[in-house]
Amino acid sequence: MDRGAAAKLRVLEHMLLDTNAEPTDLPLSLLEHITNDFSDEQRIGRGGFSVVYKGVLRNGTVAVKKLNETLDLLEKKFNEEVGCLMKTKHENVVRFLGYCSDTRGLIVDYEGKFVMADVRQRLLCFEYLPQGSLDKFISSSCILEWRKLYQIIKGICKGLYHLHVKRRIVHLDLKPANILLDGNMVPKIADFGLSRCFDENQSRAFTSNVNGTLGYMASEFFSGEIAFKADIYSLGVIIGELLTGEKGYHDIENVLDIWGRRLQKTQEDVHLEQIIICAKIGIECTENNPANRPDIQNIIDTFEGDSRMDQFINTNVGSSSIWQVKKDSSEMHECAPNKVQEETSVDVISSLVLLHAKPSATTSQPIEDMLGSSYANLDTLSSSSTGTMSSLAECEVSWEDLLIGERIDIGSYWEVYRADWNGTEVALKKFLDQDLWGVVVEEFKCEVRIMSRLRHPNIVLFLGYVAQPPNLSIVTEYVPRGSLYRLLHTTHCLLDEAHRLKMAFDVAKGMNYLHSSYPTIVHRDLKSSNVLVDKNWTVKVTLFLRILLH
Repeated sequence: MDRGAAAKLRVLEHMLLDTNAEPTDLPLSLLEHITNDFSDEQRIGRGGFSVVYKGVLRNGTVAVKKLNETLDLLEKKFNEEVGCLMKTKHENVVRFLGYCSDTRGLIVDYEGKFVMADVRQRLLCFEYLPQGSLDKFISSSCILEWRKLYQIIKGICKGLYHLHVKRRIVHLDLKPANILLDGNMVPKIADFGLSRCFDENQSRAFTSNVNGTLGYMASEFFSGEIAFKADIYSLGVIIGELLTGEKGYHDIENVLDIWGRRLQKTQEDVHLEQIIICAKIGIECTENNPANRPDIQNIIDTFEGDSRMDQFINTNVGSSSIWQVKKDSSEMHECAPNKVQEETSVDVISSLVLLHAKPSATTSQPIEDMLGSSYANLDTLSSSSTGTMSSLAECEVSWEDLLIGERIDIGSYWEVYRADWNGTEVALKKFLDQDLWGVVVEEFKCEVRIMSRLRHPNIVLFLGYVAQPPNLSIVTEYVPRGSLYRLLHTTHCLLDEAHRLKMAFDVAKGMNYLHSSYPTIVHRDLKSSNVLVDKNWTVKVTLFLRILLH
């Protein structure tokens, strides 16, 4: 390392102590020295366009990103990335320390002839973040503690606000692998290789060279449109993954159930309102229509003010009424055992969030059936039943008396048909003949025993059951408007404030009935696809495969 490189080494070491120091040019010999000539032992990451090495200084560590030499348009990409990085300075954006643009003329063998060729080396230097990238922390088996996770979500949003509002930068490759974490788990947005800098009055651009990561790219980006809302879509996907612990998971309707189960394992006071807010932000950010996505300013306002937060979560329903439902429900259980409170809180929070979704072009209705693991043969259903009915034998229906019509729903272990039962229109839930038939039988028995004791206008009405294998079925009233999920996610059916508010209270009354029963019934899978709407717009809770009794 020559004298000039040694001087730059001292500058770089000083920059680790002075956070206000500006990025500087760095000689190639210096970067070769601190990375041990880019040895494999110093390599800490690899991307599609670069390799990242650890650079060891006397007073700390840096990260050196070496761009691939064979890239087409290398100079343009390098200049754009450096241009974006020189403009950014924020606690939630990775700190840029310097760059190296080195071109050397070397004699090389080209098709049997020795020719002079330019060998270009383009490198970037950043602060070193010991925790690595965020994608390593997304796992359903190891979800981060909520307070830390909430700070990560807020930090990503603050970093994106700095890029969009303060620096007019569109990232275009926002994903967990490009979000790094420091020793205190503070998130920092990184990798600006695809980024674009907009002029003050510019809001979009178009490109014929579409690059990005599938799963995080907004639909409009595939047609070459570059805009800030493309990053917002990616943000929504990231929030969904953080809340669920599953990579590539876009549907976060079950997020409250996931966190409800986690609440049982800890005694910490998790801020349930924050979970609702983050779930709603994630849903709205992933709208197919970019016009329906919030901008980063709206999202930051949501986090920063309680009054703004209430407005954000209450687009169509009065917040005071909704929070009163939550308050009344919590008071109802204030004398109950702790475990019952934790279980019922899952249903309460689910009832608050399921009406907030905006209509979208999606018409699919994902339903997940989490069946139990016990095995049993079909025996006398009434042997262990509890409730007001003297015997479940009174509810038994003959399969021959049913006229099966169209299929209206399907799950992993069952199908629902529209049927006629002695002149009465009914819904028939038929359990499918699977390899795990013992599990199916046990779930069938459990659901019959529970539904037979429920009588409430906001709970789907149980009429009877068929216990003639393989035709194990449950007969309930037919609810003509279908699921609330379908109504909320169909563009031609916009529910006004009055309907939404009534539905919210219907769900709350149904949950109040279940939670006030003895023994207490906890639904544990409350979501809009498990809520039906009749012709009078009355809401009825259904699907009791995952209930708990206390």
